[in-house]
Amino acid sequence: MERYFVAIDVWKRRKGRLCRYRCFQILPESKFCVQSRDFYSLPVDPSECRRHDENFLELLSEEDPSSRGGLFDSLEEAIRQHEEDFADLLAELESEEGLVS
Repeated sequence: MERYFVAIDVWKRRKGRLCRYRCFQILPESKFCVQSRDFYSLPVDPSECRRHDENFLELLSEEDPSSRGGLFDSLEEAIRQHEEDFADLLAELESEEGLVS
């Protein structure tokens, strides 16, 4: 059976930055997954935006996005699991950038 990937961007404000979850709805299963997460700070750097878009396409071309973190019944579940899977890495990055509350 052929699969289709419906791209869905979900945005969240986090500690003075924007976070974009790069999600997919997988058809025909109608399940959800998160492929990656991008962060944006002010001032917005156009080259960084292009880099995020290129990375999004490269990841999708290289690997089925559901293999990165699994499939879930809702977007909320997929995002929650992605946050849990990468909590340590995010905390480390925020510490390095001085964004820890």
